[in-house]
Amino acid sequence: MTARCLERRRRRPFARRARASSSKKSATKRFARKSFNRCARRRADRRRERSTDARAPQAIDAYTCALEKYGEDVATLTNLSATYLELGEYELAASTANRALEENAAWRKGYHRMGVAYEKMGKKREAMEVYRRGIARCGANAQMQGRLDALAAATAREEASPEELKARGNAFLREGDTVRAEETYTLAIEKGDATGVTLVALYNNRAEARRRAGAYDAVVEDCTKVLELDPRNLKATLRRGGTYEILEKYSWACEDYEFALEIDPMDPCRVRTRLARCRSLARGA
Repeated sequence: MTARCLERRRRRPFARRARASSSKKSATKRFARKSFNRCARRRADRRRERSTDARAPQAIDAYTCALEKYGEDVATLTNLSATYLELGEYELAASTANRALEENAAWRKGYHRMGVAYEKMGKKREAMEVYRRGIARCGANAQMQGRLDALAAATAREEASPEELKARGNAFLREGDTVRAEETYTLAIEKGDATGVTLVALYNNRAEARRRAGAYDAVVEDCTKVLELDPRNLKATLRRGGTYEILEKYSWACEDYEFALEIDPMDPCRVRTRLARCRSLARGA
């Protein structure tokens, strides 16, 4: 064996040890960087958990510093997005969540944060699309599915015609759900598309929902609005008279009952009995 071969064989263990030492140092550096990034994120998380309006900017600074030092980290990005949501910075929350998804398209929290940010901005369709993408990419998720269903229902209500909304409100009223009935009638009224008979019916039906809920002052307001639109509306006249009676405003109740008899002298609703009772109570008062 030549002297050169002997020299190579002698040096080989030292070369192997040198390469192993270099690999170990490199792995140690990667581990240290990952550990420092994790620690920085935890410090920022603690600040955000304790966050008030004064401390939330500190959490943002900590997250931003961690990202600048250690690169894009999906957990840090989604936590930063959550902090922006708390501060009402919805555009920044959405863009930061999108950065997280660019790093990891299967990161469920990124879709959730972005969807919530779009909701807060009033961009319902964009939020729905984000939730759909998240469910398709990450699998079934009760939280995103719940928000998607709620947005779909809200969008359907907003796009429905006043007649459709009136029918839905009537269905809620039949089921005894006065809160949802009132909300649906109110939405139909506020859309501004309802006119004539439909608008009168919406105010009348909302008055009934409010009467069942015990909101008597609001009932009077709705019935008065009906009578402005349709001065001889018997249903609104009787309902307002009955509400005045509950509110112990007997003189005003008498006026409505007298007008109801003028509208329909046949008295199918036994208004004369109510009128006599209110006159007696008004004298006693």
